[in-house]
Amino acid sequence: MLSAISPAAVPLVVDAMPSDPLAQALVGIVLLALVTIVGRFLLSLAWKLLTIAAVGVAILYGLTLVGI
Repeated sequence: MLSAISPAAVPLVVDAMPSDPLAQALVGIVLLALVTIVGRFLLSLAWKLLTIAAVGVAILYGLTLVGI
């Protein structure tokens, strides 16, 4: 993600961070909450895809055992 930021823009990112420790803690907590929410969504999606794949493979395996 940081590779998309040009080196000339790095001071802008650093200057945008608040200097107050309490504000920095708030920014950190908000970012952690965003990562957690996105992670929960992706894990929920991955779990559904994994379940579908397991059922599909089980059906195919069952069909090969029967000889179809």
